[in-house]
Amino acid sequence: MKTTLAAFLAQFSTGDSLIQTHAINTQQTHIFQDEQAINGVVTWWTNNFHPTALYFAVLIRPGHKALNPTVLQFVKDIAQAMNLSHLVIREYAPVSPFVSWLLTQISSNCAAR
Repeated sequence: MKTTLAAFLAQFSTGDSLIQTHAINTQQTHIFQDEQAINGVVTWWTNNFHPTALYFAVLIRPGHKALNPTVLQFVKDIAQAMNLSHLVIREYAPVSPFVSWLLTQISSNCAAR
């Protein structure tokens, strides 16, 4: 039986930024899934305060960290399509495994320069 978005989101804290943002931005949500289940969700938005930034929030099912690069590329593609030059991830502590992975990507890219 395929997982519904509501069932997937119910696995996470109701205070999670993606869950709060998804309630507002239902049209700007993408679901990553296979035949059995939803494995990740990303939602995104913009605001007038930072007109060159794409804000986003991500939830990935535990054990599916291989999805991280795909989600990041998806977000980058949206930003490029919208002609936005900055990405801003929205998350509250504790940091999710996706954000921990993202920070290692940023650190390794900076160290290589």
